[in-house]
Amino acid sequence: MAGEIRRKDTALDEAIPLEVAKEAICFPRPETDFCNKLIDALTQHGITHYVNRGNLRIGKLMLLGKGWASNVFLALMGERIVAVKALRPGSRRISLLHEAAMLITASIINISPQVYSYNNLFIAMEYIKGKHLDEALDSCNNTAKTTLIMRRLLWKAFLLDILGISHNELARPHRQVIVENNTLEPYIIDFESATVSRRPSNLTQLVGGILRSKVLSRNICVKDISEEIKTLLKQYKNETRLKRRASIAINIIDTLTCMNK
Repeated sequence: MAGEIRRKDTALDEAIPLEVAKEAICFPRPETDFCNKLIDALTQHGITHYVNRGNLRIGKLMLLGKGWASNVFLALMGERIVAVKALRPGSRRISLLHEAAMLITASIINISPQVYSYNNLFIAMEYIKGKHLDEALDSCNNTAKTTLIMRRLLWKAFLLDILGISHNELARPHRQVIVENNTLEPYIIDFESATVSRRPSNLTQLVGGILRSKVLSRNICVKDISEEIKTLLKQYKNETRLKRRASIAINIIDTLTCMNK
């Protein structure tokens, strides 16, 4: 698994007791009773230490990310390093249970990272060691590899449509996708805004987001929303039969990645 570690992994040297890492775990209000409840919940679910790695600095500690509702950090769960998404003190959101349900459903067919444990305050999930989509594609100079990433990602957006989950943020895909360093497998993340829908439009939203982005559109052979793509997207949106919809999705993906040329 992407998140497993061994005893010799340097993450163990960077492990800090949760109580000592409150400044980052509970940013920006580590002094609150909410923070104590969060630490207790993490401990009860087998999360013992904070791992001081990430891209964002909070004092002497590092976070993977932070948003208006939650903080994301690395932690130890037994001998496994996991990514933890935890509600921030004072967040307008009151629970992560809905997001956990969306992630668990998507992870069944490898669309998103696997969820290991969760409650209303946090989600502990598989740590995907990689880069965000735009960074991964920008650093990859191999056309075959970038084509593979894009095809896998577009197919996963279609699978989300089949599952009946609307991610709702794939029109801006840069930070919604992590590409694993070794396998180049793209994982859709951050289901904070996801909803259950009868007719999700993840594939069409993702295609639009790719075509509007200078960085992402460099990695496909169609540089704008041509009449051919418009027609295919319209057919896909209006089609209700699963087999036919899958066929149109494949045609869209092949057209964008020049596989039908």
